[in-house]
Amino acid sequence: MAIAFSKIDSLKKVLVKTPADTNRVNILNKLSGLYRNWTNDFEKSKSLAQQGLALAEKLNYKKALDRVTLV
Repeated sequence: MAIAFSKIDSLKKVLVKTPADTNRVNILNKLSGLYRNWTNDFEKSKSLAQQGLALAEKLNYKKALDRVTLV
């Protein structure tokens, strides 16, 4: 579990510096999954997934749109 929290912290730090591009979508989706699976913070997971989905739609990032999962 400590590893999951370490990954969450690391990704949150990277997210702050990542512009609104496909990398940001991928980080948001990864964070959403980590929150859902390791913290049971479903509201945070859903919020991150929605942010990723909105950005993927704006960018027309089809790969992410095909695999995005909302809680």
